[in-house]
Amino acid sequence: MNFDQLTGRTKDHLTWSDKLGFFIYPPAEIDLINLKKRAWKNGFDLQIASGFRNYERQKVIWNDKVLGKRPVLDRDSNPISPEKLKPYDLVLKILNWSALPGASRHHWGTDFDIYCLKSLPRDYKLQLTPQEFAPGGVLFSFGSWLRENLQDFNFFCPYLKDRGGVLPEPWHIGHGPSSTKFIASYTSEIYLQNLLESDLELRSILQEKALILYQNYFLKISPNPWGTQSIS
Repeated sequence: MNFDQLTGRTKDHLTWSDKLGFFIYPPAEIDLINLKKRAWKNGFDLQIASGFRNYERQKVIWNDKVLGKRPVLDRDSNPISPEKLKPYDLVLKILNWSALPGASRHHWGTDFDIYCLKSLPRDYKLQLTPQEFAPGGVLFSFGSWLRENLQDFNFFCPYLKDRGGVLPEPWHIGHGPSSTKFIASYTSEIYLQNLLESDLELRSILQEKALILYQNYFLKISPNPWGTQSIS
């Protein structure tokens, strides 16, 4: 895996899937299609809210949050005011829910944010929050089914639990055999190089805290049954 592929600056490692309607890392395609088929047989209409996301798209999300153009959320998914936070505190709040541009698993075409369309009431606006997947939430049944079936199709939830970095995202699934190849290639040197070549708001504090952010918000994921992350 090269720098541009790891950091979302190219999609030349991906292929267009006619059956799914988006770019995907080829080894993940058939498994995702088959996961959708089983979901349908079990009464769930599995849809992808977000798949491959390039560096530029992630940069817009990051910069907009720093500048107050998009909501920054607390641990309970409630909006907070960025201007009331010190720069490093703002960085951590954003990283709770949004990956650093160039260090998102969505850059690889192996990870997807998913939901069940059938579970949503008419005119319901999908939020993708833990509350939707909690008992009583509109996606609770789907989330429970998902946890029981993911591994049959080589998927896992990298942010299933709070491990001191990204907060739990039960809607985010990663293709285990594929994503482990990317994360094993993504060293701390790549993380630093990405920051040096990035035009991001708060870049100076990101560079100053790069190693701890790399450890806590990139490497700290739930166990991948198909491999472990490389720490350097």
